[in-house]
Amino acid sequence: MSQTRTLTQRTSRLLEIQGFDAVDVLELAPVAPWLRLAFGLCGLLGGVGTLLASPTILLVLALIAALAAASPVHPWAFSAGHQVAGYALGGALTFVVLLVSTTDICIPSLIYRSIFGWPRAHEAQQQG
Repeated sequence: MSQTRTLTQRTSRLLEIQGFDAVDVLELAPVAPWLRLAFGLCGLLGGVGTLLASPTILLVLALIAALAAASPVHPWAFSAGHQVAGYALGGALTFVVLLVSTTDICIPSLIYRSIFGWPRAHEAQQQG
């Protein structure tokens, strides 16, 4: 007997804000928990790189994360002797990715949606 996974309305709405508004809820529900994995790994790598003040680890993170690669400011902050900036930027990155990996609240998506518009809310499809 197969079990159908469902999403709460809150989780469904947060995933819509992240850009999954065109994906059927029944298709999204089984993979939704795994969507957090990339953010969690990114947060772990960012946190370790920040704690160790390691430009090498943060450079690897920059190569993995397209946004960080497009803006090479913080992976090189420690190399340039800007310890406070490095810890502030690394800490902010770690906080943002840990937030989305644990709660589905994605601050960059919220900023994007505030500027370019919100998806139409869909009701979470619950099956008994």
